[in-house]
Amino acid sequence: MQALLLNFITSLSGILPSSTNLRKAYEDGSDEDCLFVSRLALFLGTYLKSFLVFFDLPDGSLAHERFVLESLVYLIRVSEVDDEEIFKTCLEFWSHFAKELYNADVAFKTGRL
Repeated sequence: MQALLLNFITSLSGILPSSTNLRKAYEDGSDEDCLFVSRLALFLGTYLKSFLVFFDLPDGSLAHERFVLESLVYLIRVSEVDDEEIFKTCLEFWSHFAKELYNADVAFKTGRL
């Protein structure tokens, strides 16, 4: 599972740096560009929601932290796109992510880790 994200982010960063303004690219892009951004939102949101837990290490750190953080940066950039369906896709992930962070914080504070 981890190898998929590592390979994907490596390939993606080679063609689309994480600093790219995806909102502008979406607004000014072709139909194919818009479809790419939409599918990127769907892939990253679904993958991270389903498999981010596999990057957690027993000591509380994160395996392949650079790749996980870069994938989150891409999702932040996609979240800035002005499209209702993309917004819903990103919102679903960020809602899940915030819930998991909250639950981890509560577990840490109560010593249930």
